[in-house]
Amino acid sequence: MASAPSVATYTNDPGAIAIDRVRLEVGDVDCDVAKITDAEIQLYLERYGVTDSSQAGVLHAAADCARAIAAKMASKVDWSQGSVKKNESQRAKAYQDLAAAIQRRANLPIPVSMAQTKADKQALEEDSGLVQPHITVGIHDNPRSNPASSDPTDT
Repeated sequence: MASAPSVATYTNDPGAIAIDRVRLEVGDVDCDVAKITDAEIQLYLERYGVTDSSQAGVLHAAADCARAIAAKMASKVDWSQGSVKKNESQRAKAYQDLAAAIQRRANLPIPVSMAQTKADKQALEEDSGLVQPHITVGIHDNPRSNPASSDPTDT
């Protein structure tokens, strides 16, 4: 059985191409010495149902790719000859750490702004069907510290 050639591409368009985004996340953008092939990256992207680079699953796929690279590095041995040393185990550990960092980023909630304009904000505040926040601007204002106040109950 013939194997497919090991192809690695990077078009420098991580905003539009999911494979490029994964390569950028794991730092594997030099395709002359690529650590993972496009077919391997595509396998992880398909696992998370990713079709474009903006989907949240890209980071999960990138973490899986970093773990796969770490596994490849772990199969190599450290060696030294005279003053020349090559520590493959340190490279494997670095990719394991990278995978963990990417996974943490993938699991963070994405902040969402519900109101885009002042009118949107006011409409949301007036919507009685929504849970309103208890914290608002001015929550720490102390009316008793306002010298302009003429309300006798402020004392």
